[in-house]
Amino acid sequence: MLEEIIVNVKFPIFPIKYNKLIFPNAINGTAFARVILDHARSLNPEYSRVMVIVNNSNIKSYRNSREKTIRQVNAKELWYSCNFPNKSLESFVKHWDESNEVSGILIEQPTKADFPWPEIKKTISPDKDVEGITYYNQASIINGDCKYTHPTVESVMLLLHFFYESIEGLKLVLIGRGSVGLPLGQYLIRKGASLDWINSKTSFEEKEQACRQAEIIISCAGAYTFEKGYILTPDIVSEKAFVIDVGTKFIDGKVYGDIHPEVYNKVQIAALPKNGIGKITLAILAHHIATYKFPENRITSFLI
Repeated sequence: MLEEIIVNVKFPIFPIKYNKLIFPNAINGTAFARVILDHARSLNPEYSRVMVIVNNSNIKSYRNSREKTIRQVNAKELWYSCNFPNKSLESFVKHWDESNEVSGILIEQPTKADFPWPEIKKTISPDKDVEGITYYNQASIINGDCKYTHPTVESVMLLLHFFYESIEGLKLVLIGRGSVGLPLGQYLIRKGASLDWINSKTSFEEKEQACRQAEIIISCAGAYTFEKGYILTPDIVSEKAFVIDVGTKFIDGKVYGDIHPEVYNKVQIAALPKNGIGKITLAILAHHIATYKFPENRITSFLI
């Protein structure tokens, strides 16, 4: 099934506009998203609803894009604010998890510092965890038994599958070990990549050496700040590298990635956070919702 989807991708590399600049060697996220959504619609999914715990007013543009994408697979979002006590939130999520009225549960991120993640990750059942955030789904990526993976993780998997017959033995750098980095790292190790896993404790010298040698660099830290700047700069990246930037951070309603824009123009291929990996991620999220009753058609099962 997976090959049937990706064989229809037209113009996978296409000039992309991002923050008023044009990047010629960019992944055409729209092309990948189109074939993923076409496949989801071909399954004729029944009308469904997905519950969204809304908690961040700074991501309205992303929220609108997500809602628009999900509607394309005959689904609708139900929004609920999480501005009530944590214990009540856990009970609330449990109620909807057990309900037949919704086919999935989403938690908008980033969340507030006191958000009860441990309890919520144990409350949502794996089959309704369309974001792949529960302990079960994140742990099961090691043995390939997860119901869903995080849509961003799956987007990266899809791109690697599209451009490489195998990543076994390839020199790969992964930056970040959060909700995306951790399951992605487990997947890459399982697939036999020669992995340098970088985090906040890694020295600059170690990061520089690893990035200069890397054939593929994936950054998912989401750590951009005006003071510290970007995690990855052009002086430590090879021109032959394939870089994938999934470390988005929203500041004043604007999206910032982990990777300096000049890197995108230097490298062989670049997957940008906006109009690149972001488009694919939303399409895969919609595909997860559409295949709630069709587990045999989930992209996850073919990538893992």
